[in-house]
Amino acid sequence: MIVGIHKYCLAINAGQCTAPALMNLLLSKKVDLILNGQKHGYQASNQLALNSTTCASLPTTAGSYNANCVVGRSGKFTKGAGTIVLITGTGGKSMSTVDATDPQSGYFRTWMGGNAANTTWGVSQFTISANQLTEQFDRASGGNFTDGFSITASGFTPTATSSTTVTATPSPSVTGTPPTTLGQDNFQRANQTYWGNASDGQTWGANANSLQAFSISSNMGQVVAGSSTGYNAILGSAATDAEVEFTGTLSNFTGTNLGAVLRWTDSKNWYRAYIDGSHFIIQKRVNGTNTQLASVSFSAASGTSYTLLFSVVGNALSASVWPTSGGSQPGSWMVTATDSSFSSGYCGLNMYLTTGVTADITSFQATPQ
Repeated sequence: MIVGIHKYCLAINAGQCTAPALMNLLLSKKVDLILNGQKHGYQASNQLALNSTTCASLPTTAGSYNANCVVGRSGKFTKGAGTIVLITGTGGKSMSTVDATDPQSGYFRTWMGGNAANTTWGVSQFTISANQLTEQFDRASGGNFTDGFSITASGFTPTATSSTTVTATPSPSVTGTPPTTLGQDNFQRANQTYWGNASDGQTWGANANSLQAFSISSNMGQVVAGSSTGYNAILGSAATDAEVEFTGTLSNFTGTNLGAVLRWTDSKNWYRAYIDGSHFIIQKRVNGTNTQLASVSFSAASGTSYTLLFSVVGNALSASVWPTSGGSQPGSWMVTATDSSFSSGYCGLNMYLTTGVTADITSFQATPQ
């Protein structure tokens, strides 16, 4: 069920909703998709739904937010479970700025506006069958922002599809529709202090926008260690099952390491897969205590670019790594482990660098599984 409305009710920086009763009616009927106009930019919400106890109605006044109204965040939604609000006001007019500090941004999975580093014009393309609706933002000009989501009938197994704008590389265990994106960055922007906004319009978190060790340099996300410590960079919304793929280089592997994190809660709680020059390791950190879950020998050279793929589905953790140039993704996972310490969290990067060592990241992508 799809409803189109000219005047938006729910949007980041929307102010007062002009028709809250109508919005709550649509949510109560569990309309699958609301297409809004008038707001100039791109905003795609999480899946929203009312309930009789903690979200009897959606608070839509300026500055209001109720996390209990959010029932799905992954981008792979179930038909009939709730409502997605989509604004695609990217047809040509100058876009409005998006203030990510607005509490109502919590209702949204991703967004892009005039203040994004990669302001992109385009349209939303929909593919609809009896059992599934998929949306893909198709770029027309400007930057390289991309997004997509699906709404699928419960119990339906999607058939394989393809899209020219989907760039995710499936892991050996993934089949069917290419997953939508939690976070993506190709770092193609002007040199600057901090990592700022990723190419998908989302803002990097953890240390990436607070420590001056982070910068954009020559179209790379760079970290130059001012002290010997761990550095974290987080992008996108939280997810239960997810996969991270990134490409990066370390200037020195002596006493250092480079890896991806999944189900990251804070700097003291996460899963991580990383290379340290001689080993490829899956590790967990619980309340600041590190525990190695699995390890294989892997020789990594300073100044060489590597691509690392890390996945968590349920209690299964799996990872592979290979040289970016001249190498290829292994046909099966190189290292695996089983653990149930964390049920969900954020995706990102974690590295331990000694003073003066540089890490260069050229691409990052996180996808729900």
